[in-house]
Amino acid sequence: MLVRSGQSLDAAGLTGLAVAYWQAMLGTAQQTLGTDHPQTVAARVLLGAACEASGRLDEAISLYEAVFGDAERALGAGHPDTQNAGERLLRGYLSAGRRDEAIRLAEKTLAGREQALGPDHPDALAAHAELASAYLAAGRPAEACGTFERLLASRERVLGPGHPGTIAAQTSLAVAYTNAGRFKDAIALGKRALADSERAQGAGHPDTTAARASLASAYRAAGKHKESLRLYERVLADREGALGPGHPDTIRVRGDVGLSYLWLRKFKLAIVEYERTLADAEQALGTSHPITEQARQNLAEAAAVATSVLGIDLRSVGGPPGRG
Repeated sequence: MLVRSGQSLDAAGLTGLAVAYWQAMLGTAQQTLGTDHPQTVAARVLLGAACEASGRLDEAISLYEAVFGDAERALGAGHPDTQNAGERLLRGYLSAGRRDEAIRLAEKTLAGREQALGPDHPDALAAHAELASAYLAAGRPAEACGTFERLLASRERVLGPGHPGTIAAQTSLAVAYTNAGRFKDAIALGKRALADSERAQGAGHPDTTAARASLASAYRAAGKHKESLRLYERVLADREGALGPGHPDTIRVRGDVGLSYLWLRKFKLAIVEYERTLADAEQALGTSHPITEQARQNLAEAAAVATSVLGIDLRSVGGPPGRG
């Protein structure tokens, strides 16, 4: 019951209350059960997740590092709980921009899993994906492309061409191609991933939505903004329906729609989307969350572009929005 109460705060996006709740739960668990009890470890993980959701990434990472270190010592590197803790820590490093630490952890994880399990084991293939993602986040797209290409070849061989894991690798490689400036390759592979996912999992499946978003990004990078906008609008509709307007993924893709309108010089529509993005972010995440700060900056920059062309400020409030 106590865990469910905290999880209900997480689900409602009440990040400040969730952090306070899990801090109290962790303190109680440490006092009554000890620092190494499974329920104490679980409370530490949930507090880390709440800190991450509220934008307190350094605190989240400290908690994740403690959980990972304890699991590695007590259970060994190959235990599922240790692997889960490592994946959580890796995501935290990437979210915080601590890319060198993310790459070191991902390289260590991959080497350990390949040695213990073999290169074609699902956990080893997952480690390939984590390392490639870390390379991509660190601005090393050539290494990311090479790692994702090896991953895709392995998944096609082990899982088959239409398997969800193979499709996910296609989508990830298409993103890497986009970041590497290989737009023709990105669009070709993105189209293939989207078609395969629609056929295998349906047009509304989250993996299909991810493939559609990847293809939209490739089109935008290639300067094909009409094609990009059409796809981003579909992604927005799918994510809003599945996740709600306040989910970070929905907020981000609404910003992508706004940017597409801006590139097409549809300035009024762009400002409308950017204002909605900021309003949704402030309501769901708070005024100081990194996503909210980015939305505020995007709106200001879009308004400046529109004003430079049209000579008027199109924002509904007329001028820079306040910080609330």
